[in-house]
Amino acid sequence: MKQRLGFAFMLAFILTLLGASAASAADFRTDTSITIGEGEVIDDDLYLLGTTLVINGTVNGDVFAAGTTVRINGTVNGNVSLAGESVTIDGTVSQGARVAANDFFMSGSVGQDLLLLGNTNAIGSSAVIGRDLILTVSSMTIDGTIERRIAGVADMVTHNGSVGAEFDISVGDLIITDGASIGGDLTYRSEKEAEIAGGAEIGGETTQEMAAETDDIDVGFSFDSIAFGVAGLIMTAVYGTVLLLIFPRLSVTASNQLLENPLMSIGMGIVFLIVVPIVSILVMITVVGIPLGLIALLLYGIALFSAQVFVGLTIGRLILSFFADGKRRLIQFFGLLIGLLILYGISFIPYVGPWAPLIVVILGLGGLMMAIGRLRHEPARGTPQPAEG
Repeated sequence: MKQRLGFAFMLAFILTLLGASAASAADFRTDTSITIGEGEVIDDDLYLLGTTLVINGTVNGDVFAAGTTVRINGTVNGNVSLAGESVTIDGTVSQGARVAANDFFMSGSVGQDLLLLGNTNAIGSSAVIGRDLILTVSSMTIDGTIERRIAGVADMVTHNGSVGAEFDISVGDLIITDGASIGGDLTYRSEKEAEIAGGAEIGGETTQEMAAETDDIDVGFSFDSIAFGVAGLIMTAVYGTVLLLIFPRLSVTASNQLLENPLMSIGMGIVFLIVVPIVSILVMITVVGIPLGLIALLLYGIALFSAQVFVGLTIGRLILSFFADGKRRLIQFFGLLIGLLILYGISFIPYVGPWAPLIVVILGLGGLMMAIGRLRHEPARGTPQPAEG
């Protein structure tokens, strides 16, 4: 019973990563830094989890990669699904690409569609997308070639390249330069008129549709931030207490991992935070994968909320270890409350407070995943002895 939550979470994560289809063979690699060498050929689907992921060789299958930095310099004879802080495609992807990144750059080629979710993005002058570019981004610069159409949502788009068919976008600012060409209609929804240079070539009609305006709504009352925070603190403390009672081994092991391996916990937390929602959404593209994706997202939400419990428990145990035996169950409950109070106080510190929730989530998720990995290789027994603070 004590391991069921951990095993269920790990199982849902693995199944989500694999997707709806049951692949008979695949190459799985996890490490801080992974490089597929120039002469290396992989004749399977390739799954990569790590910090720095580089493909210089050839993959004769699909690629699923999630890390801080992801680069494809070689050839992928299949589809790619990539998630990372920085993602680059300088090589060749023979089929489609699905990318979620803070910064994305492409100078290579994608044979079919590119589905892009990101912040700062650029399609270089040598880049070629064989079919459609579908995007939801903050800013996008297009210097390359899109063989068919562009569609999506963006805050700002600068188009210097070539689009074979229509260009349909909801945008804040749209700039079409002298060297740009659009084979079909240009339709944009924006409150601002697009900047279209006289030398730009547009094969069809240009239509501006005004973006829908949303009026501010006065609800007549506001929540006091302190009262709201206290209510959240109480709810988290109750939830954490229940978690400690029902799953003491998982909770204490996650706390131990944060004490023993904080850097590894950060790395695992970053990867897990990025990959699960992206892959879950991608899985739900197929009808068969919808239930699996929804389950994974539900468990992901539980893990996000639980992260603060593991971090609070760790802080409290570390402090109380100077005054009492941290192995006692009662001390663990007091430690949880003290740790959560400290996290609540940190949230009011200028400059530090706004970043605290993200740091807590990363640490807590990392500790949880490391705890699950450790418990999977240990026989069931009583609550483990906590590490000395």
